[in-house]
Amino acid sequence: MTSKGILEHERRFQAIAEAHGNTRAAGTPGYRESREYVAERLRRADYSVRVQSFEFSFFRVLAPLEIADKMSELGIAPRNRVRFAFWGAEELAAGRASADNA
Repeated sequence: MTSKGILEHERRFQAIAEAHGNTRAAGTPGYRESREYVAERLRRADYSVRVQSFEFSFFRVLAPLEIADKMSELGIAPRNRVRFAFWGAEELAAGRASADNA
């Protein structure tokens, strides 16, 4: 392992992220491409690769950004500040995501 080799992989992962909305988060196309990149590199090194699917809790906040965008669009400027708060039950409502092998 060399610093040049590590930098090569870091650059590849960054390029993957940039090609997919600056993310490689699990369940996204950036994740899938990253997974395939790693699997292919391991195969080239004569490893036997098996991709397994698993579920995990996943929560992504969208509503506050939409609210903030709408406030800006409508010219609403809060006098002090706007505070967004979240509770654990929202994670349950968000459901589960799958890091699949698709």
